[in-house]
Amino acid sequence: MGLIRQTWTLTRKNLLIVLQRHFISTFARAFILPVVFLFFIGYARNFFVPPADFGIGHATPVRSLSNALANANAGHDTVAFVNNGFTGGDIGNVINQLQEAVRAAGFFAPVVSDETELLSSCRSSLRGATRCYAAANFHSSTTQGAGGIWVRVF
Repeated sequence: MGLIRQTWTLTRKNLLIVLQRHFISTFARAFILPVVFLFFIGYARNFFVPPADFGIGHATPVRSLSNALANANAGHDTVAFVNNGFTGGDIGNVINQLQEAVRAAGFFAPVVSDETELLSSCRSSLRGATRCYAAANFHSSTTQGAGGIWVRVF
């Protein structure tokens, strides 16, 4: 019985609004204002946040290793190398040459044999900060390993 009474009360209220109120105010309240509200909610981020510019940037020359290390932020004084067990050969020669350049710039240059050892060489704080400036992971070369991939930098 209560459900029928509530339904009739809501129906009567809606009929009073539609029939006795002015047509323009009813039309605005029922159609225009909801559309304006949804439009505002959908585009509010565009109204209050400046647009971001993404896309293709300007071409710049690649910096040399010594130049990049000279411009490193203070506290980032380690460049780690992962040889994945490939000692000697092409990978060992490349790592030795890179180590000389890194040490000449005043940085530490540890060599680890597995990616998981980077967790101890490039330990990070709770904030995600680390003393490592970069790490180079050597998977293979033309004479060692499979795949012909020389280096992956991350």
